[in-house]
Amino acid sequence: MTQQVFLKAVENLHNFRAGSNVFTWIFKIAQNTLKNEYRRLSRKKEAPFDITAFESQSISLEFTKYVDFRIDIGAALKACNELDQEIIALRFFVDCTLPEIAKIVGMRESAVKNRLYRSLEKLRKELKEWGDITIMSIQDFISIVNKGDGEGTHQRLNKVHHDLFVELGNHVERVSSKYHHDPLRKVIIEIYPDLPTFHRAVGEADAPNWFMGTYEGNILKIVSPLNPGPEHTYQSILKSTVHLFTMWLISEINPSAPKWIRQGIGGYEAKQMTEDFIKGSTEDAIRNLEIPSFD
Repeated sequence: MTQQVFLKAVENLHNFRAGSNVFTWIFKIAQNTLKNEYRRLSRKKEAPFDITAFESQSISLEFTKYVDFRIDIGAALKACNELDQEIIALRFFVDCTLPEIAKIVGMRESAVKNRLYRSLEKLRKELKEWGDITIMSIQDFISIVNKGDGEGTHQRLNKVHHDLFVELGNHVERVSSKYHHDPLRKVIIEIYPDLPTFHRAVGEADAPNWFMGTYEGNILKIVSPLNPGPEHTYQSILKSTVHLFTMWLISEINPSAPKWIRQGIGGYEAKQMTEDFIKGSTEDAIRNLEIPSFD
């Protein structure tokens, strides 16, 4: 069929108007070729390929900021009429721009945009397990790797993964929006079974017990919340992961950002610093005018 499309394009090249968009012209030929094939198959009682057979395609919707919501787009599309299905397919499967879609379906660009966003909003409202989809979107963006076999039973590990995704899901989008930065890479979280194993893995065998996490590149390394050590709890490890994510995000925005900025913003966004702690740890420096400059 691809062959047929380009053969027709060559044969009809003399009909192509200068100044028109080559992509939409060829796409229109492809669209008509496909419709003819559908008609041929229906006459032969053969089932044509159904656009709604797409399953679990990851589509980025405007209301999700930067995170992809992974939904069963095949099932969702069946709730839309034929024109809306075509517009959604052109936008997310073929990656057409709105002006290109407008030319293909023969509508004004503003009308296409309205139909597209009305359809997406309708799909969003019809999705019942909205919370689960949010967690799945974070899973698309963040991977978790267990480093060792001593963390606990399979069921307990699943709970750790779930709780980490929930904690990050509550903060990742908020923090990224606040600092106007869409992460460029997927984050990998490595979970170590206990403090000694974690300390050895990061080359800090004699580190204090409060040292439970760090990051290298886009890899966040933490001790398992199941074995947090004497200085931490299950919940404080989860919060510290938000701290590490924020530090990593700041370093991706500006690799030369000093450690005090990364640590300070990370602790603030993870809500790990009480007012008393902030006051106690800065009061002397402020009184002595030892305030770090932007330089």
